[in-house]
Amino acid sequence: SETISASRLYRNTTNGDTFFKWLDSEGNTQTTVIDDLADASLELVAAPLLGTPPNLTIVGTYRDRLWGVGDIDIDDLRYTETGLMTAWSGLNTIPIRAGQDAAGIMAIIPRRNALGVARREVMVQIVGTSTSNFTSTTIPGGEGRGCVCQESVVVDNDIAYFLGLDGVYKWDAAGVSCISRDGNVSSWFDGDKYFNRSLYHRVKAQLIDRKYRLFLASVGSDFLDRWVEYDIDLETWWGVHT
Repeated sequence: SETISASRLYRNTTNGDTFFKWLDSEGNTQTTVIDDLADASLELVAAPLLGTPPNLTIVGTYRDRLWGVGDIDIDDLRYTETGLMTAWSGLNTIPIRAGQDAAGIMAIIPRRNALGVARREVMVQIVGTSTSNFTSTTIPGGEGRGCVCQESVVVDNDIAYFLGLDGVYKWDAAGVSCISRDGNVSSWFDGDKYFNRSLYHRVKAQLIDRKYRLFLASVGSDFLDRWVEYDIDLETWWGVHT
């Protein structure tokens, strides 16, 4: 790019792990640099933790880090350094079932001791304590079940509620399970009689007095003009409301 005036290079000292400013390569065409600057001549202030954040479409917090998904690499979960929301190292990336579908990661769901990451048809959680050992594992009951919209997620008393392709699910210590299978409620979500399923990615949810309230578009509508409600304490559904 013509706007690049120089490239700044950092290096560590002999047998060291901390990077310090080494030199600036002027211009934007130079491809080779040879320099034998001694360790003692490096700048004294350590380099900042580098990394440009992606253009985030989904972002959440968990264990003193920001976690997010960009608009291009939709299969990759990105995260910051601990306590540094501006430090998005390119190494801090966890692929989540890359290529499984064209929608990518749909939701980030933090609970007290677990971080859930959902695609449309799978739920995984991140385990580990640092970049060296972070991995993703499938949540019990999470294979074939996922989330279709970040805005459908509500966490109450360390239990997450969210909309999947065919109903509303919860994720608790036992795993992922559907809470909309009973009676006529199932037909609200997995058929085309009540809601415009092509707009599931735009639904909204809120928690009011321990009731999970979900706003959806009716059949043929482009607006969220209907809502249903799940009473968490009574485990009952109410709706469909205009």
